[in-house]
Amino acid sequence: MAFYFAPESWKGLGIGSRIKGAAAGSVIGEFGDSYFFNYYNLSASAKYYAISKSFNKGWYVRANAGFGQLTTKRANEKTDTYVHQFAIGSTYTGGIGYTVPFQKTALSLEVEAETSSRSGTVNGVGDVTITNGQIGMNLIWSF
Repeated sequence: MAFYFAPESWKGLGIGSRIKGAAAGSVIGEFGDSYFFNYYNLSASAKYYAISKSFNKGWYVRANAGFGQLTTKRANEKTDTYVHQFAIGSTYTGGIGYTVPFQKTALSLEVEAETSSRSGTVNGVGDVTITNGQIGMNLIWSF
């Protein structure tokens, strides 16, 4: 989910904020354990329609910089033990896409790449830095 401020005088540039997240509820595994996961990032965002010079119309590039967290927990209910991981840190995302405008809405297809580096703790291990990345595709409805 994102919002942008994009006055016409900025000629295709919009600045705003974006939040992205995922979560999985408790899943019971084969060995009597359950697993929980959540992840999010909140970032400042800039989106620029360089060719059309009109926000929400045509080709664009997007850049985000912000922070995010990652939490996982694996619980073994038979032994009443769990392994917990928590980390917080920076996230950077870039994307390129194309937007088709309609009367009051728009539809975009975008490819994005993300990299994150988070520091935190893992039960039985101690302090760690978790670095990860992803490449994805987004279908975005703007209104």
